[in-house]
Amino acid sequence: MVSAIHIRILKFLLGILPGIIPVVFHAQNPAYQTYKNKDLPVPYFTGIDELADGRLAFSSWAGLCTYDGKNFEHYSISDGMPSISVQSTFLDSHGRFWMHTARGLCYLENDRIISLNTINPKLRPYNNIKQLYVSKEDTVYLEYSHIDEKISVQIYSSEANPNSWDKIKVQSTRELKLRNIDRPTELISTIALGQDRAKNLVNVFIGKKNKKKITYTIQPGQLLKGDVKSFNNFAIFFVLNHLIIFRDNELIREMTFDDNIHYFKLIGKELWVMFENGGVARYNDYLSDKPDYLFREKEFIQIWDIFKDFSDGYWFLCAAENGLIYVPDLTNQRLEIGKELHNSTIATATVYNDSLFIGYFDGSIGLLNNHTLPNEKMVHHDPGKVFAMDLTFSHQNRVYASYRSGLFKYDSKEEQFKLISNVPCASVGRDTKGKLYLGLGTGGVAYLQNDQLIRISNTPPLSINKYYVSGKDTMLTTHSDRGLFIQKNGRWKKYSDATFFNQFVGHYQFGKTEVYTSYGTGLLFTSQGDSLYLSKKDGLISELINSVYRDQSGTYWIATGKGINWIKISQDLKKFEIGPPIRKNQNVLEIFEFKGQIWYSNYMGIETLNRNEKKLNYRLRVKPVTKAKQDRQGVYLLENDQIGFRFRAIHFNEDENIVYEYQLKGKSEDWITTTEEQIQFSLPSGSYEFLVRVKGQPATSEAILFVVPTPFWKSWWFILTVLIVIASIIWRIVYSRLKQRRLKHQLMESELKALRAQMNPHFTFNSLNSIQNFILKNEGDLAISFIQDYSMLVRMMLEHSSLEYISLQQELEAMELYLKIEQWRMNYKFDYQIHVAENLDSSYHRVPSMILQPFIENAIWHGISLKEGKGKISINASLEQGFLHILVEDDGVGRATSEKLKSSYRAKHKSMGIKLSENRLKILSQSDSKKYQIRIIDLFDQGTPSGTRVHIQYELRD
Repeated sequence: MVSAIHIRILKFLLGILPGIIPVVFHAQNPAYQTYKNKDLPVPYFTGIDELADGRLAFSSWAGLCTYDGKNFEHYSISDGMPSISVQSTFLDSHGRFWMHTARGLCYLENDRIISLNTINPKLRPYNNIKQLYVSKEDTVYLEYSHIDEKISVQIYSSEANPNSWDKIKVQSTRELKLRNIDRPTELISTIALGQDRAKNLVNVFIGKKNKKKITYTIQPGQLLKGDVKSFNNFAIFFVLNHLIIFRDNELIREMTFDDNIHYFKLIGKELWVMFENGGVARYNDYLSDKPDYLFREKEFIQIWDIFKDFSDGYWFLCAAENGLIYVPDLTNQRLEIGKELHNSTIATATVYNDSLFIGYFDGSIGLLNNHTLPNEKMVHHDPGKVFAMDLTFSHQNRVYASYRSGLFKYDSKEEQFKLISNVPCASVGRDTKGKLYLGLGTGGVAYLQNDQLIRISNTPPLSINKYYVSGKDTMLTTHSDRGLFIQKNGRWKKYSDATFFNQFVGHYQFGKTEVYTSYGTGLLFTSQGDSLYLSKKDGLISELINSVYRDQSGTYWIATGKGINWIKISQDLKKFEIGPPIRKNQNVLEIFEFKGQIWYSNYMGIETLNRNEKKLNYRLRVKPVTKAKQDRQGVYLLENDQIGFRFRAIHFNEDENIVYEYQLKGKSEDWITTTEEQIQFSLPSGSYEFLVRVKGQPATSEAILFVVPTPFWKSWWFILTVLIVIASIIWRIVYSRLKQRRLKHQLMESELKALRAQMNPHFTFNSLNSIQNFILKNEGDLAISFIQDYSMLVRMMLEHSSLEYISLQQELEAMELYLKIEQWRMNYKFDYQIHVAENLDSSYHRVPSMILQPFIENAIWHGISLKEGKGKISINASLEQGFLHILVEDDGVGRATSEKLKSSYRAKHKSMGIKLSENRLKILSQSDSKKYQIRIIDLFDQGTPSGTRVHIQYELRD
């Protein structure tokens, strides 16, 4: 009787039976690109990661390398790394790329290596690093272990302070509390491996509590390899050629391979298994049963790591000198000549039912179908007789091949081509109804009817390249002349109305739309009288068109001499869209649909074309190249009005320049096209946003915010300062003018007062009295002479009173006349002398008018007149160091004696004359900024007063 326990055991065995049977692989050969040693900055890599900006980071024992799809950049000790041996890596939530090296930790940020060189070297585990992890709290966890030792964890904690990385904690697995770790189940494995070397057994322990044990036997001396990884509620591990999957501590899958496992990796749900002797197995899901086997060829040896980038491309890190393998898309397959295909250059290809016919230049025809792919079967060979290889099929679903030796038809029963006409055929073509036309090598055209060639009599006797019959016209091209001939009214005429048709090579009919191709001038679409011409300026990668194919969605695929374009066109041909170029720098011959996929052929093989490639996935990397500080909100604060950006659209399947569009919000809302990868701006002050994208792609870069500072001359404080300065200058000018006006007014008043003082009644009365005396004494001549001198003095005083400055000569002449009159009036009581130094040009230098008169008058009235006996007055003028020195000296009684003897009238007179002169000089000095000084010196002769000297010092200027 079968118990419930037996039933459960039976179900368990049936469940794991497919897994324990050796895996049979379904092989495929994806299209790939290799990077050999000559392409790499270091001999080989040990790990692959992706940076936050989309670049790839390759770890090695010779430093770190980054790759942006165009250039490799190498970092080593000279760039700040503690060691060039990178053992484990991690990209944290802040975009920093962490590396644990043989001599400590470092990370890459903004293209700079930051080393944590303060860590105690005694606490660094150098080897067997299993995992590096950085939490959001900036705590670094290093998990390391040996295959037969307990797992332990080392923790580097910054305590959220980048400057305190020297505070380190070291804990074992048991001591570590995982409550605050945001990814604990991936950090600590729930499986441990142990080896009983004496019994050649490997023990696998699953779980922390109630551990389960699985034992594997190994051969004596066999090198044990194994690894464990846990992911949430399940775990995967391998030992030798066994791969085991547990979920919730229950065995759900066990697989045995015919080669020892080197490494395994989960990418999403995909499970990748790498083997010691080369190649990898891929499972779409880690629970699926049918793996695909890749890179099992002899040229591929052990693969160390696999990585999937942001554009869904796969990178395979090979051991040692094999470098890198890049697969843009796993669904893309490539069949190469000399490998999966016949070893000859491909000439043409066509699809018939579920079969693909490939024609080679050596005269062979190969057959591929869904059942035998990629095993090609040769179905025809005509060595040495290939003239123009061409494959086509008619409306009767028969495949024909044209050769120099004749026309062959494919026999599907016998799976071979049979000769139906020995007339040399240069080409095969069809009209819109499927009727087959052949360009004959001997000249002319024939059509096929019931497998019989019927010549068309009116065709020109030329070697025909292609013959077409469209809805309206019959046309052909020749080998000798690549122009287009059109039949009109039964006669053939070369069509030369446009340069396009002079290089016409092909015609295609897709429903009501006809497509004309050319050898160097682009494409022409026509439909019901409408036409559309496309060339490189419209986005074609090349104007040399080899063939055109339209798929079921209505997309046109254009095979050119430099790659592929796809085109979408409206029915009226008024709107069109050209996709970005793909398969660049390849001479693509034909595009066709086979096995539900788009394929294309070139001289070296055939390859699938993923329809998703119509829109490429880019990752834009944008970086300011101008030095600027960032605030807490990430806004760049510029130091001046200059800023530059360097940008790069990362896509690892692109190998030519990319067309960009950028927008600078704050200046313009327009998108500007450029092929440069660096742009420079000189901007007015303000706030801006910079965006860039690949032309034709909707995705753009993140906006870079920056602020151009306001120039200091536009700042409020500078404007306020300038206004204050301008106001001060205006106030100073107005004040100066008012002051000048006030001084001039004071000067006029002072001069009038001085004039009145000079022409005082006493002087006038005495002068007139002297004239009267001359008349009474009958001294008429003296009276007349006196009157003349007096009138001349009065005239001089009146003339000079209207002038601020007169020459020194004029001043001395007036004073001499004044002294002469006073000398006559006082009956020659005194003598006078006027002397001018030789270095002084009295006619050039100017002085204030009548400035000496009060001092001379004072010498006469208060010095000489009170002296007993005859006196003397002298005037001396000299020039010293830019100053005019005038000395007015008398030998009178002196100031002290005069004070005692003078009357009150004379005291008042003295006070007014001297004071007015000093005030006048003061006003003039303020107005003209000229220095002056008046000193009155008492003279003594052995202690007795002997006169007075007045020293006037006045600054002279030109």
